[in-house]
Amino acid sequence: MERVSIHTLDDIAAWSASLERIPNKDLTHYPRFSRVYQEKGDGLAECFQYQADDLIVLYPYIRRPLAELPFLGESWAGRYDLVTPYCYGGYVHNAGDERAPGLIRDFRAAFSSHCRETGVVSEFIRFHPMLQNHRHGEGCFDRLYLHQNNVLMDLRLDEAERVRGYRESYTQCIRKASATGLRLELDREHTLVDAFAELYRRTMERHNQTGYLNLPRSYFLKLFESLRDDILLFVVRDGNDIAAASIFLRHGNVLDYFLSASDLRFLGKHPNHFMIHEVASWAHQGGYRHLHLGGGRASLVFFKQGFSKGTCPYHIVHHVHDQEAYRRATEARRTASPPIPEGGTGFFPTYREGLA
Repeated sequence: MERVSIHTLDDIAAWSASLERIPNKDLTHYPRFSRVYQEKGDGLAECFQYQADDLIVLYPYIRRPLAELPFLGESWAGRYDLVTPYCYGGYVHNAGDERAPGLIRDFRAAFSSHCRETGVVSEFIRFHPMLQNHRHGEGCFDRLYLHQNNVLMDLRLDEAERVRGYRESYTQCIRKASATGLRLELDREHTLVDAFAELYRRTMERHNQTGYLNLPRSYFLKLFESLRDDILLFVVRDGNDIAAASIFLRHGNVLDYFLSASDLRFLGKHPNHFMIHEVASWAHQGGYRHLHLGGGRASLVFFKQGFSKGTCPYHIVHHVHDQEAYRRATEARRTASPPIPEGGTGFFPTYREGLA
């Protein structure tokens, strides 16, 4: 027998209880994670639950109202698009490999009906590389594809073996950083969140980042308030100054490199190299099995690849539920400012390209 229910932040106990039935999941699937993005103003946090006998699928996402886009307006009230809370997520379930394909097919059929009934135009999913939860989704989406291979450090290796996997120049950078007196500090009481937010602001300004990742101070305050023991803030100090700072998320035996910032004045001492090396050592001693460094733009991936040749594939989904509405929204966007680049960039949904 099939049953469908929709969880919101008004029933987090039921949402959390259902998650306990699923063995492979991540911090990003819990309501306390989605709460950050609803309170940030991204949209309404929802979790679609599909049950078929003893099997269950849970799918958290953010429902974004299209009427808030300036080139669409109030005539689009009741129309939405869906997106994974930043950064990874997707649906999770409790089926084994034999039953999973049928479960995912039936779940997607039920979810598509829900989307038609509730005015959903498009859907963007970022599956979690550490879960590989895109599996068995073939044929269920307009486009399911490998976006990139994220960098993964194996913390089961002892330090000597792990360091042998570094790019040769990195070992020199780390030795130099250590010799100049840089030191790692864990902000256990989260007293440095404001300092991180300011350093992050300056880092984004330095890189001319004006898009979604140009995150405000209020976001970081919400993040630490909601995640508490699931979030770690490390800083690298040069004397009393913070040379670099990084946020890591943790769930089970995996540590996830989430957001980072650095002070231009200290980059010559390689605080970012020192940060990842020292945090990896800390995590190894703490019994973590993997440090997921993630992906990103080409230069960032190149930096991360200097620590490990290990990878995990990162898949995403582009899916349109209402082709006519998607076409009209895209046409409206083409006449708005800032203009969409000629030929497009592959951004999805197209009508949000170039918007903060």
